[in-house]
Amino acid sequence: MIKSLAMMIDPQGYSTRLLEYEEEKSTWRAVYPIFYYNATIFPNNKLNLMLFEPRYKLMMQRIVNTNRAFAYVPNFNTYTASIGDVALIVQLKDVEFLAGDHCTAVIACCC
Repeated sequence: MIKSLAMMIDPQGYSTRLLEYEEEKSTWRAVYPIFYYNATIFPNNKLNLMLFEPRYKLMMQRIVNTNRAFAYVPNFNTYTASIGDVALIVQLKDVEFLAGDHCTAVIACCC
């Protein structure tokens, strides 16, 4: 809906901004899933998680099937990313999908 409105109000501006976005996006090195958690951890620490929400189990499946890395963002209030947030790129070391809709994961914070 927003795209349609932007194209209707300023089609030239929209096209220009879209090209700028695509050019900037081509310079990005990686895209990581974001996992928010209300505990602070530091590089070289480990975190054990017991996940039961379907969205986190799906995220773990996707991480396992790709490069096994994701962004860990401690956020104690809104659980959304904001400019200036500090994140760690972490490596999924071990994961086990259990019966009863649970998943356990061991995360090593490396960066």
